[in-house]
Amino acid sequence: MKIKKNKELYQIVDEVEENVITIQPIYEAIKEHPKTDKEEICKMLEL
Repeated sequence: MKIKKNKELYQIVDEVEENVITIQPIYEAIKEHPKTDKEEICKMLEL
């Protein structure tokens, strides 16, 4: 996972070719809950 590799938000946005508005909530949720799996993160964000 890119966040676990200590990548910054704007670097991830550039790599996945998405905008900050889309990526930022996911990025922040993962940073706040680093041990949570992707399914739980999705539920938290209602994706």
